[in-house]
Amino acid sequence: MKIKTFKGENGITIIAIAIIVVILAVILASVLSSKNDNDKIGFPTDYLEQTTIVDDDNGNKVVIPAGFKMLPECGTTVQQGIVISDRSGNEFVWIPIGNIKNSDGTSTNIELARYSFADNGVVLRKYDDDKLMDGSSHSFIEGTSANKLDFYSAAKSLDNFKTSATSKGGYYIARYEANRGPGERALSRNDSSWTYMQQSAAAESASHTYSNELIESDLVNSYAWDTALVFIQTYSGNSKYSKQVSLNSSLERTGDRLDNSTDKVCNIYDMASNCYEWTTELTADARPSMVLRGGAYGTTSTACSRISDTNSLRDFNRISFRSIIYIK
Repeated sequence: MKIKTFKGENGITIIAIAIIVVILAVILASVLSSKNDNDKIGFPTDYLEQTTIVDDDNGNKVVIPAGFKMLPECGTTVQQGIVISDRSGNEFVWIPIGNIKNSDGTSTNIELARYSFADNGVVLRKYDDDKLMDGSSHSFIEGTSANKLDFYSAAKSLDNFKTSATSKGGYYIARYEANRGPGERALSRNDSSWTYMQQSAAAESASHTYSNELIESDLVNSYAWDTALVFIQTYSGNSKYSKQVSLNSSLERTGDRLDNSTDKVCNIYDMASNCYEWTTELTADARPSMVLRGGAYGTTSTACSRISDTNSLRDFNRISFRSIIYIK
């Protein structure tokens, strides 16, 4: 078949122009598609200007807030522990909630809840509300404005935290215990643990680490602590981590051990070791006391999941704290 062409004044055919336009359109579409794919699944190693959702290597969604970057050298799957860092070097690990895709094609469901654990690490019971949680000698509740005590700080908003964690598919827990670094709220490695902190002071520091239109920070609550333990036991290879006791005999710098017995699981350090950590939980007694979680150096009597109650005004060199952040 003979194709009739029409030449313009400059001798270039209309069909040739059309072909060039089509080719350019295809190239442009390919570039835009590639850019969109990179925006969607790439690992941002520069500090983000806006909150971004990325895919890990298994196809799990991770929300990285503006002002942070990802540290892919620490891991590129949620199972390994996705680590993010702000410009001050504060590091957090993503705790995934909901259906988690595994590399073998299976999936695992982790629910945001409060949990109790048997001696072998198996979950004994899941608690879906903020009220009574049975312990060895007390029952425990999450503090609210209604049961607020003097010299005690409740969570900013448990409802907001739970809504965010479930709708965004996760939350962040500090990679390290708090330490006295730049800005007095550093959450980085190889610094002196911030001890001699009363519960209200710990809560104030944690809650003021971040507070803007994008993210909120707070002192760790019972939901965040227990769900992190379930995640760790599922993916760290230590199915009894909830019953892990401290690995160090003396107070050491965050994330480091002189004897190399590092308490590191899914890129999170020292939830069982170094210092007890304040939470927003309290006993349900007539005269309530505050709750510490985790183990502490020099003792093997407290495990990672143990709920230890004490006076909120107590401060000594075995008590520190840990922050969480969640997406608004």
